[in-house]
Amino acid sequence: MTTQTDQKELDACKRWINQDFDNIPNQLIIRAYKDSPEDLQLLAGGRLVCVNCGADKEDHDDEQCDDPEYSNEPPYDWPAMWGTLFHPATSFDEDWIRENLDAVAECGILVYDADETGILLAIDGAGYDFYEAHWLPLYRARGLNWHK
Repeated sequence: MTTQTDQKELDACKRWINQDFDNIPNQLIIRAYKDSPEDLQLLAGGRLVCVNCGADKEDHDDEQCDDPEYSNEPPYDWPAMWGTLFHPATSFDEDWIRENLDAVAECGILVYDADETGILLAIDGAGYDFYEAHWLPLYRARGLNWHK
């Protein structure tokens, strides 16, 4: 059951996302980067794959490769399953995201960067409450207390 304090925090989180992030349709990004998808660089989140053999880290046997090295790879539904990417409308949020990539990824959010767009956030999921699963943890990680 959601308490009044929890609901205030969730409402503040929703206002932050809806007011301070621009929504960009996934298909627009796909069209813009279809000839050069490498220009939309994944900074955090996604699948960790071995650079040497291409195996997912969770399925990788480190003895398969002499010196396993892992890199983030975009999700299978590039750039994300959900049909919208989010661009922070202020440099305050964009700078914080750049400086806290691991914290953003821990919220289940993919972080992309491109010269033309700057930071873009994406969620690779569907069929559940994104606010509670991703945006509220990001609101908390960001240290926002607009609900108080």
